[in-house]
Amino acid sequence: KDFTMREELQQSDVERWLGFITFLCEVFGTMRSSTGEPFRLQSTGRLLEEQLPELMTELLAIARDKMLCPSESMLTRSLLLEVIELHANSWNPLTPTITQYYNKTIQKLTA
Repeated sequence: KDFTMREELQQSDVERWLGFITFLCEVFGTMRSSTGEPFRLQSTGRLLEEQLPELMTELLAIARDKMLCPSESMLTRSLLLEVIELHANSWNPLTPTITQYYNKTIQKLTA
């Protein structure tokens, strides 16, 4: 139900929308490909960019707008910045230092 209403949910109930997005991230974190490999944000982003480049361009524009919006939570902005950095790095893993930065930041913001 949340998936079919995702656009309205994003506009009307940001907390519920973030919960839905978190749930989707957990689902992707446990899913496996046909070869048994776990889905990773990088591989998902790369695949989406290859298959639907216009959609990826649109999603990144939305992410940039949300990232710059002062009404968004610091956690939301941190997660969006990480996605933008992954895109800028051609969906390759970020350096250990950058990954550690995001892990520590997310831990602080969710504590």
